[in-house]
Amino acid sequence: MQTSNGMDIRKYEMFTVEDFMEEEYFRHWVLENDFETNTFWSKFIQIYPKQSKSIQEAKKMLQSIHGHFESEFNEISKDRAKKSFQNVSKKMTQFTSVVSKRRKMWKWSLAASVLFLIGIGSFFFQSNESTLLTYSTGNGQRMTLFLPDFTEVQLNANSTLFVDAEKWESENVRVVRLEGEGFFDVAKKVEGTKFIVHTGEVDVSVLGTQFNVWARGEKAEVVLEEGKIELAIANQKIAMRPGDFISYSKSKKKIESKKVTPSDYSAWKDGIVVLNDNLSEITKELETIYGVEFTIKNEKLKNRQIQLSAPADSLDQLLEILEVMYSEEINIQKKDGQVILY
Repeated sequence: MQTSNGMDIRKYEMFTVEDFMEEEYFRHWVLENDFETNTFWSKFIQIYPKQSKSIQEAKKMLQSIHGHFESEFNEISKDRAKKSFQNVSKKMTQFTSVVSKRRKMWKWSLAASVLFLIGIGSFFFQSNESTLLTYSTGNGQRMTLFLPDFTEVQLNANSTLFVDAEKWESENVRVVRLEGEGFFDVAKKVEGTKFIVHTGEVDVSVLGTQFNVWARGEKAEVVLEEGKIELAIANQKIAMRPGDFISYSKSKKKIESKKVTPSDYSAWKDGIVVLNDNLSEITKELETIYGVEFTIKNEKLKNRQIQLSAPADSLDQLLEILEVMYSEEINIQKKDGQVILY
């Protein structure tokens, strides 16, 4: 079965994640995303839907590696790159024991980790004052990255993750700091090795699990999807189980908890915005995600409960869905860079 460009679509029917990452035409699609390759791979997924999971995994890994290369490695001179590589090579020995039968997958996982470490090296040689590595997203952007222990972190829009390279894994503790929103799929390590996320108001201690953290301003929220975590909040320690939601307000010194559907809070990482709150709170969150100012002119609308799902990549489409679903109550107008609801 050939497409209009002469490519045999059946060639990829049995491809693994590793095979896709090795395939030049697939890499071109992920990194360039032109019309021809986008058409081909969209058609392939339609014909072979069972391959969509492998494609998404390969795509995320390639994008992560490419992102590290572009943002860190390309910034430094050859001399500094050489020094960085010498620094990295000392640390690479810790990964050699990971080699298994799945050698290709190890190679790509190692590549992501090495690029992370090269980023650390480049930052270190540019500034002797700090080894703090920073990852940030802007309006409407999302980012996937892999830490040296293979922990996967997905950052939502307008969020920042800080990693202190010098203190990484010191005393069997892996520590990061988050401002904004992130989803963590923490790699399991030997017993007693912790992973800690600092948010300023809430510390999340993990042994190996999946959870979503939202921390902006004086408020923080944590939703546990899988495993177990422990929160340190205002001199209290709280153990969480899957489906638990904990929020903390610094100004009110108030902790709230409830049971939720975790996927509603982490849907953003799959490109979906799930809104389930009053309109006043929802517009605040949309301002944070998209960097657009919202104004609610009708006071009665501020407490109106809204419940809908929409694609995260398009604010315009989200607003259209909102206006259609609540057409009898909400009207939307865009003016001078603002979104006005009345």
